[in-house]
Order: sequence, then C-alpha cells, then structure tokens
Amino acid sequence: HNAQTGNSNTGITRYFDITPTNNSSLNAILVFHYDDSELNGITESDLELFQSTDGGSNWSEEGGTINTTDNTVTLSGINSFSRWTLAGSTSPLPIELTSFTATVKEISVTLNWKTETEVKNNGFEVERELVDNAGDNSSSGNSEWKKIGFVKGAGNSNSPKNYSFVDKGPEGGNNFQYRLKQIDTDGKYTYSDILNVKVTPSRYELFQNFPNPFNPTTTIKYQLPTNSKVLLKIYDVLGREVATLVNKEQDAGRYSVQLSANAYRLASGIYIYRLQAGNYVSVKKLMLLK
Repeated sequence: HNAQTGNSNTGITRYFDITPTNNSSLNAILVFHYDDSELNGITESDLELFQSTDGGSNWSEEGGTINTTDNTVTLSGINSFSRWTLAGSTSPLPIELTSFTATVKEISVTLNWKTETEVKNNGFEVERELVDNAGDNSSSGNSEWKKIGFVKGAGNSNSPKNYSFVDKGPEGGNNFQYRLKQIDTDGKYTYSDILNVKVTPSRYELFQNFPNPFNPTTTIKYQLPTNSKVLLKIYDVLGREVATLVNKEQDAGRYSVQLSANAYRLASGIYIYRLQAGNYVSVKKLMLLK
C-alpha cells in the first residue's frame, strides 16, 4: 500500500481496512504486523497505532505496545474498527501531499504538486531516472535516480500550496520516472509516489556544440523522434575523418556526447561534425582553441 498521510503525519507503507459484521462495543485486541522495509523513514521504536474513521482524511493517535523483535504493535480495548496504520508518535513527517502530476510539451516536462498542510517543510528535491534505454548518453546503461533540482517549501502552513518544476530536455531516451524527496528542517525525509513520463521529440535535430570555441572538451547534443541507426563523426577542414563518437542503434529521445580533444589528439583549428540518423543528415562547425 501507499503510505497514509493526514494531520501532518505520514505512516508506514502499510494499512488495513477492518470491517467486522458487528462493529461496536468490541473490546478487541489488535496485533498489527509490519515489515522493516515498510518503515518509510520512521524510527521503529516511535511507532504507534493510528485510526481513521473517514477513509484516511483524519487520524487519531491510539498508542499501542511495540515489539521490534516480532515486528508488531499491539493494542487492547478497541471498541470499533475502521482504517488502521502505524506512524511515528514523536517525529511526524511534515506534509500532506495531495497531488503530483506531470505534463509534457515537446521535450520539456513540467511537474506540478500540491500540499494541503506543511509542518517544518524545508523543501523538495526533484529526482529523475531513465528507465528503458540500454545505455547511451555516454553511460554504462545503469539507471539511477539523479537529483535535478530543489524547490523551497513553505515551512509551516495550514493552507494549500502549489509547486512546480520544469525539466528542460531530459537526455538519454524517452521514458523517465520522476519523484519528490520531501525534506523537513530536521533532515528527515520521505519520497512521493513515482510518475512515469514519456518524452518523444517531434523531429530530428543536431544542436550547436557547447562551449564553442572549446578546450579541451565540448558537448554535442542531438534528438531523435524515432528509433534510428546513428552515426556521429568529426572531420577536419580537408574532409578527413578524425573521430567517431557514435555508431549504434538508439531509441527515440534526446542525447549528449562529449568530445575530448586530448583523447583524439586534435590540433587547434576548425572541425566539422556530422550526424546521420536514418535519412536525416546535419552538419555543423566547431572550433578548438589551445
């Protein structure tokens, strides 16, 4: 399950909806089992039972006795059941995140999210992961979450707050995941749900290298609207090939490749770089100044 959030608390990533046939004057005992992987950043010894009678909008702290060896929290004398979860009693996490969405325009991704309440919210780290490509973008192909920005939080607030972040031209493919790492002023943090986003350029394009002139390295970017066999080569002014930077099949997406003058023992001067992708061919100039 997703973590339950309310009254500025965020629980573990497990909850139970309990609906007995007779749900009054029960005097029952609840033994709530959990797994260490579900703690969601909460100190295990701080766990207590919380109950919601309105589907998770509002919560009451009910207490309970924790057994960290058996991974249980036990509470007796319960008169009725509804939704139950575990959360930290001494260090509640700071926000109630009510929405997290993404929109795509050409090759830019705009993330929007909203909080209803905030307590000690320092802000949000925005993280991105490439999830489906086989390792271009000058990498080994091992996807990992990368911090791509930070948005300052409101601190303490009892009113709704809206946030946004624009990721301009994510590189390396066309399918990405995004998540928020919400950090409070004490350094505690929790993650949002993950958004899956597809970003596909509408046309082939080869961009001007940057920096230009350069010494000793420069970056060349290009984009592909469909999967293509890609050749990216460097030539001197006499038309002689001096370097092959890319020679492979690549998925639709946006890519960047670094050219190192030292790696190819290039002398100062003007060079030509040529991209061929399917039937698309584009040529541009770059200058090396040592």
